[in-house]
Formats: sequence, structure tokens, C-alpha cells
Amino acid sequence: MTPTGHSIEIFLARCRRRVLGLELAAGLLYLAAAWLVVLAVVGLLALWLSVSSAALLGWLGLAGGLVLVAWRFIWHPRARQARPERLIRLAEKSLAGTDRLEWTSALSFQRQAGEPPGPHTSGQLARAHVERVAAALAGHRPAELISSRRLARPLLSLLLAGAVMAVVMLAAPAAVPAGLRALGGGTAALAGTGSGGPPWVGDISVEYNYPDYSNRPPRLVEGSDGSITALPGTRVVLRAVADRDLAGGRLRFRDSEVPLAISGGRQLQAELLVTQADQYRFQLTSRNGEHWSESHPHPVVIEPDQPPRIDMLQPASDRQVTRRQTVKLLYQAGDDFGLGQVRLVWRLAGRPGTEQQRVLQRAARGQRRLVGRASFDLAPLDLEPGEQLQLYLEVTDNDTVRGPKTGRSAVCHLEVFSNEKQHDDLLQRLQQAWEGLLAQLADFLEMEPEAGPARAPDAERHRQLLRSSRLLAVELATLAGELAGDALAAEGLALTVRRVGRHLERLDSRLARLLERRSTQERAGSRRLAAARSERIRQLEKDVLYLEDLLDLSRLDEIGRLADKIARARRRLAQLLRRYAQAPDEKTRRQIAAEIARMKETIARLLDRQRRVLKGVRDEYINPEALARLLGDRDMLGALDELQRLLNQGRLDDALAQLERLDRQLGNLQAALEESRRRLGAGRYGKLAEQLGRMAAELDQLTRAQQQLLEQTGTLESRLLDRWKKKMQGRLGKIFDRLRRQLARIDGALQKLSRPRQSPLGEQGTIQRARQQVKLLDMALKNRDLAGGLESAEQLLEQLDDLHARQQLRRSFELGPGQQQRRPAGEREKLAAQAARQAREIYQQLARLRPDPRSLLGAGQRRRLGRLAGRQAELGGRLEQLRRQMQQLDRQAPLFGRPAQERLARGGRHMRQAAGNLKKLRPSRARPHQRQALAELQALRQALQKSCRSGGGGGMPLPLGSAGRPGGRDVGAAGGRASEREVELPSPEDFQPPLDYRRQLLEGMKDAVPEQYRQQVRRYYEELVK
Repeated sequence: MTPTGHSIEIFLARCRRRVLGLELAAGLLYLAAAWLVVLAVVGLLALWLSVSSAALLGWLGLAGGLVLVAWRFIWHPRARQARPERLIRLAEKSLAGTDRLEWTSALSFQRQAGEPPGPHTSGQLARAHVERVAAALAGHRPAELISSRRLARPLLSLLLAGAVMAVVMLAAPAAVPAGLRALGGGTAALAGTGSGGPPWVGDISVEYNYPDYSNRPPRLVEGSDGSITALPGTRVVLRAVADRDLAGGRLRFRDSEVPLAISGGRQLQAELLVTQADQYRFQLTSRNGEHWSESHPHPVVIEPDQPPRIDMLQPASDRQVTRRQTVKLLYQAGDDFGLGQVRLVWRLAGRPGTEQQRVLQRAARGQRRLVGRASFDLAPLDLEPGEQLQLYLEVTDNDTVRGPKTGRSAVCHLEVFSNEKQHDDLLQRLQQAWEGLLAQLADFLEMEPEAGPARAPDAERHRQLLRSSRLLAVELATLAGELAGDALAAEGLALTVRRVGRHLERLDSRLARLLERRSTQERAGSRRLAAARSERIRQLEKDVLYLEDLLDLSRLDEIGRLADKIARARRRLAQLLRRYAQAPDEKTRRQIAAEIARMKETIARLLDRQRRVLKGVRDEYINPEALARLLGDRDMLGALDELQRLLNQGRLDDALAQLERLDRQLGNLQAALEESRRRLGAGRYGKLAEQLGRMAAELDQLTRAQQQLLEQTGTLESRLLDRWKKKMQGRLGKIFDRLRRQLARIDGALQKLSRPRQSPLGEQGTIQRARQQVKLLDMALKNRDLAGGLESAEQLLEQLDDLHARQQLRRSFELGPGQQQRRPAGEREKLAAQAARQAREIYQQLARLRPDPRSLLGAGQRRRLGRLAGRQAELGGRLEQLRRQMQQLDRQAPLFGRPAQERLARGGRHMRQAAGNLKKLRPSRARPHQRQALAELQALRQALQKSCRSGGGGGMPLPLGSAGRPGGRDVGAAGGRASEREVELPSPEDFQPPLDYRRQLLEGMKDAVPEQYRQQVRRYYEELVK
């Protein structure tokens, strides 16, 4: 080989070494990156898995990486670079001026230098070519031809592995040390010096010292497998025995370690506090320097401590309450270890920041179950009607380690009863019912011949309308009952709805009878159905119009009530301002500010309600726009803002002047409402109101005339009795004295019966009334008053008969139906029967003493009785005309109804009976009928005058019978609802006047009285003694 050729071989060898060195460096860089990644992964696995498993996986990964690097970067490059052609191709990429074919041919000529050239090859030319290539390579170094960019990717991989290691060290600082220990221990394990051998420890015992709140005694578990299950906060003492002498040891947890105390070389003990779920291993070192670590960890399990539970048993569901009601609470609570305290939490719905709480009960130490009762008074909360109170119960346990846990009951919603809300709901339902009446009227109008082509009445269509009409009548009856308890309902609204419902029931009954009687295809049936339709249409037209106007009147009354609330608040504010002007203090100033805030809320509610109310008011007789202007929010709310500003500036006089302007604005509002009411009645009911006024005047005259007639008859009767007493003076005293002794026996029986005894039949009230009649009858007998005696004896007999019937009813209740004959009457029933029999005897004897008027009357008195009879008959005729007039008015609007007409009919019957008795010269028998007729007239006059007062000034007349609350119901507590407050029911004795007072009255009845005033004085004393 020539020196030139040798230089080419040397250059290629240097290039080969350069390539192999770069490949080895790349392999080492990849191996370092793999080491970092494996270390991070093994460290993370060591925290969650066993150390041996993590070490095994780590060393398997490293071994695999080492084999891959050895093959890829050592063996494989040497095999590839053994052929010079690959080196030449690699170097030629960096030699721009050298041709690859020349370099290859020069290497070929170099290798054939000792051999004779071929027939076509020149040896001299070949040597020259080799020298030229060698000279070209002499100016280059292998580093120039073999670039180090081969290490770029390995370096990048190492940087990425380093970044991964940094992230792991930041996220889990213990991971890298754990990985190093695992890989270090793994070598020992793989070498057969660690966990691969038999265990070094046994006879493990676990002692539990539970936290104080659990009330558990200490517990020792011997022969344990090392697992720990405990409450948080439990102190655990772990003991074990080793099979060899140890130099040291520890319990290795995931993130910590606990040293083992070694006594006697083999006795192991460790104490730890359980706070969370974990696992641990024994890691021991023998005196010979051997290391051992458990391959499988022992678990540390947290025993669950469940949150406490509480249930609200009462109230069991949402309910309505009153503003000052006391809500009864009943609850039960429980916990698995011990309860802490029970709290009541409440807040106002829709008003943040109003949550409050109160401790109801504290459980005893270690108490796991409790049932409690409490009362929650709503009065101090000063709730507004319509507000909703949300309340629930909370209970805590006695966990002192992690803090008390809380249990909560379901939320109970208490809605404060609101008259306004109930009233709005009822008016909305009534509006729907009114629309149903209007739809029914339209349906029947469509069936009239004038509404379209004549056709035969459809029976099925009538039945459909009848079904819907019956449902509507039921709804009207229900609404009437609910409106009767509505404190905000317009006067007469409930009575009108009830009467409209009865009209509908009557019409439905007639239509049902017609549909059942015969087929509507028959001519006679068609005529009856047509007449029934016409009657229904007339009645519905009248009821629909009147009910519509009454609804408008109700809406106006609602605005008036809200305006009254503002007026009352204004008066309270004026009083506070005057008091503040006299003695300024901060407390009064705060009260004024609070009152202004409440007035703003009231006005805001008023404005909201008036917008809703005015939507339903018709503008036929009412000007809703004018009312809206008077209720302008900028005027009223602006006045209050100005008032607040003046108060803050200390200008009290200007503030009072501003308040007066607000008062004038409210006065204008009230005047506008009164004008709207007047226009409502004057438009449609002006003529009706005039007729009703004339009818009231006629009824008043009729009542006065009946009163005079009654007094004249009484005067005449008194004169007859006086003449009779003079005639019977000798016999009358003995008879009355005997009757008084008999009456004393009745009074004795009543005294025995009046002994306190519980009775659901109201016997004590009847007994007390009977004893009052005994006193009156005794006084009448003492004064030789036959007329008064007869009246008192009759009433006493009624009371005693009623008492006897109640005693018999009691025996029937005690024995059951049909069984009262099997047991004789008791002592009380016998006393009642005896008293009733004696009272009947007294009445019969007094009735036999009644004189025959014809034997005592003179000619003048007979003529006077005749004139009184004629006058009474005349009054009866006028009452009949009044009844017909009432029927005519009732066709225009449902004002009277059947009760008023029946009252007039009863009054007419009593007048006719009184006239008949006067004609037969029996004034004593005519007077009771005259009194009954007068009572009927007075009751009707009172109701009619009230209806006229409601329609005074041309206003809308209201139905009769609507005086006070409709139907005479007591509306009970605030809001028209029955109060739930417990009260003591008074006994009849609580209503009796003092004995001295009654004695004075009875003695006063003995005084002489002028003849013409005797009956009036007697009635006066009777009313006082009742």
C-alpha cells in the first residue's frame, strides 16, 4: 500500500471513530433521559403501590432502555459503518467539490495497487487519480465531514426529561426520594436480600384509643394482620415481635414514617395518630446489616362518622299562619356517636340578609337520640301579610376532631295569611264565575228564534247546558260561603252571589223537570222549554249586570281601603313629627325614618295593586285615568322623599307643611272614589234607588202605625184586666198564692237541676233562662198581673219542655237508638218532667182565669175594638202592596231574595190573625200577633234603611240582609279567619247581673205606675232582667 493510499484509509478510520462516538454519546443522552423519567415514575408509583412493585417496574424499564441503547447506538452503528461506502456517502454530503465516483474509484485503485492492471486500465493514471483524491482529503478533518447535529434530538430529550422531573418534584416532593429508595431497595430485592424472603415480624397486636367524643372504651385486637380501622383522631399503639435481633426499624407510610421502638432486640412498638386513610410497611434492619421491607402494605381505613340527622315532625308540611301565631314545633334527631345542639333557623323569602337562628336544645353528653318540642312565636318578627317565612332545623354532632358536622331538616314554608291575597283569589274566581254566567246567557240567547233561523230545540244541547249550569251553581254557592268569611269583600257581595246561585239552582230544577217529563220534540214540550229559556234569559241578564257592577264597586272599595292605610300611616307620622318638634331625640328621629320607610312600602304596594285593580274597572261610569293620576308615584313618593330631606335638614315646620299637602292629596283621592261610587249607582240604579227610598219610607210609616196600634190595643187590654181584677178581688188572691207555692216547687227542682254537670246539650243555659222566667212569673203573681203571668207562664212552659226533651235526648245518646225504653228515667229527667207538668198546670189555671172580654166591654169599647180591627186589616193590605212592590223591584236587581219576602209574608199573616182576634173582641190574643208583626217590620225596616244608606246620593243599592258581616258570621281573628288561640268558654252564670242589682229591679217593679204606661214599664223591666 502506497503512502497516498494509506492516507485515504487513515482518513476513513478517523471518520468511522467520529460516527461511532457520536452514536455512543446520543445513546448515553437517551439513557440519562430514560433514567430521569423512570425515577419520576417509580417515585410516584412508590407513593401509591408497594415499593417492591415500583422498584421492579423501574429496573425492568431501565434494563429495557439499556438493551435498546446498546443495540441502537453501539452494535447497529458498528455494523452499518463497517462498509467504507457508507462512510463515503456520509462524508460526501459535506464535500461540495469532490465527486463521489472519484472517491470510490480512488479507494478501489488503492486496494488494487499490488496487482497488475487490467487490459483496459493504466497503472500510471490510476496512481495519479489516487494521489489527487488524497491531496483533496488532506485539507479536511473528520469533524468537518461528520456533523455533531446528530446530538440535537438526544439533548432535547434530556431537557424534556429534566422538565418532567422538575414538575414531579414540585407536585410531589417526596416522589424523587421515594423513587431513589425504591430503586435502591429494589436492587436488594432483586438480589434476594429484601422483601423477597419470609417475613421478619409476627404476632401483631393493635390497641385503639378512640377520641373522647365517641364515648368508646379502648380496644385491643391481638393476632391482627396489621390492618387498622379507626375513627379520625384515634391513637393507635402497634406492637409486633421480630424473628431476629434488629438494629433499627420504622413504619413507612406514603408521605411520612414512624420510628419503631425496639426492646429486647425483637419487641417492636410504635404509636401513631390516625387522621386520614393511608397504608404502611415494616422496614427493618438486622444487626447483621440485612435490610427487609414488606412487599405488601397494611391498610389504614377511616371508620365513617355520619352527619347527624333531624326530622321536623310538626309542622309536617307548608301551611298558612297569622302574624301573631305561635307555631308548635316537634322534631326528632339522631347521630351514630353523639348529638350537640339543635338550632332553629329562619329567613324571609326574597329578602337576603334576614337569616336568624336560635338554639332550641343542647343534648346531654353521649346522647344519640332525642325528641323535642318548642314554640316559635311569630309576633316579634312583625311579619307583613303575604310574606313567606322559611324555617328549618339544624343539628350538630359532638365531633371534636374534625369539627362538628351539621344535619338539616327539610325546609318548611309558612305563609302569613293575607286578607288581600285571599281577597284577590276570591275576586279572580268570582270574575271567572261571572264570565261563566255571561257565556251561559250567550248560549241560551243563541237558541232563541230571534238569534238565527228557527229550529226545534235540541234536547241534548239543553242537557249539556244544564250540566255546566249545575257546576256553575255549585261554584257560586262555594264562593258565597268563602266570601262571607272574607273581611275585605264588598258589602252585600256574598249575599248577592248566594242569591244568584239560588236563582240558577231554581232555573236548573225547572229545566231538569221539563227534560224528564216529555220529549222536546212534542209541541207542548217545546213551548215549555221556550218559556223556561225566556225566564232564564231574563234572570241571567239581571244577575249578570248587577254582579258586574258589584264587582266594580268592590274594586273601588279596595282602592279606598289602601288609601285609608296611607292616611293612618300619615297620622302616625304627624304625631311623631309633633313629638319630635317638642322634644328632639335620636330615638324619635329613628322612628320617623322607619315610619317614612313603611309609608313608602305601603304606597308602592298601593300603586302596584291599583294598576291591577284598575285593569278590571269599566270606564262607563268610572274614570280610571283620573284615579291613576291621583295615585301617581312621583307625587306621593316624591312627597315622602322631600319630607325625609326636610327632616334631615331640621326644617320641621316645612316637613309638617309637606305632610299636610300629602293629606290633601289623599283627601282628593277619597273624594274621587266617592264620586266614582256615586256615578256607578246614578248611571244604572238611580231610578231603582229612588223606588227603594220610597219603599223604605212606606215601610217606616207602616212600622210606626203598627207600633201605635199595638200600644192602643195594650191600653184597652189593661183597662179590661183592671175591671176584671176588681170583680175577682176576693178569689184572685187565694188562687195566685196557691200558684206561687206551686211555682216555688218548680224553682226548687230547677235548683237541683242547676248543680254543675258537664253536658254537651246546653242544659245549663236552658235552666238559667227557666229560673229567670220563674222570678218574672212570681213577680207577676204577686202583683196580681194576669196578662204578665200568662206570658211568663207560657215562656216558662216552653223552657221546661225543652229541658225535659234534652234530658230524654241525653238518655237516648247514652243507651243508643231505640234503647231508652229499657232503662227508667233518671232523677234529673224525672225532676225536669215534674217541673214541666207543674208549669203546664199553672198556665192552664191562669188561662182559665182569663176573662171573657164580651162580659166586660161596654158599647164604646166594642166600637173601639172594631175600629182597631179595621185599622189592623188596613195595615195588612198596605203590607201586601209593599210585598208586591218588593217583587217588582226584585225583578230589576237581586236585592231582596226569598228571606225578605218570607218575612213580609209572615208579618201579613200575623196582621190578619190580629185583625181577626180584634174583630172577635179578643185583645189579649191579638196582641202577641201584633208584636210578631211589628218585629218582622222592624227587622225589614233596618235592613232596607241600610241598603238605602249604601245607595244614598244616587249610589248603588245593596241587597237586603247585608248589614254587618254577611250572614252574621263572626270573622274571628285578624284576616277574617278563625283564631287558633285557646280561650276559656264562659259559663251562663258569667252573664248574669249581680244579685243586688236584680233584687233592686224586681223590687222596683212593685212601685205604682200610671195606667197608660203600665205595659211599657213592664217590658222595660223584663228586658233589664233577662
